[in-house]
Amino acid sequence: MTTKTVPLLPDTVPVAWDSSELIVWARLYDWRWNGFACPAFDRENTQKIVDYNNKVHAEDPNIDSFEWDGDVLVQHYGDSRYDTDEPERIEPVTDDKGVMRWAVGAWSWTWSEVWQCPHCKAAIPWEAMP
Repeated sequence: MTTKTVPLLPDTVPVAWDSSELIVWARLYDWRWNGFACPAFDRENTQKIVDYNNKVHAEDPNIDSFEWDGDVLVQHYGDSRYDTDEPERIEPVTDDKGVMRWAVGAWSWTWSEVWQCPHCKAAIPWEAMP
């Protein structure tokens, strides 16, 4: 499979979405979706999202679930927010360092850059920092 090379901001930053307790690391696209960050994750951090969502989905079927089809991430929508039952196929892209990345929820989830406290591990959105 040939992946498309995409321009991403140079630094890897911690991000979280909504009220999720999960903090993952990503490189960000240099544009925003409705004011929210558009991240692209390496395989390790993408797998953390997959594991987290699939665990929550087991308890609440309205939450999206994921599975791998080779290097393609398949997102199954857990609710009826879309007019289709077809899953979304998230093809990997390649960053400028040759790392494959997946843009999970990049233009539909409310991702925010966060600061993680080194002592208590709490995640604080950058927008809330004094």
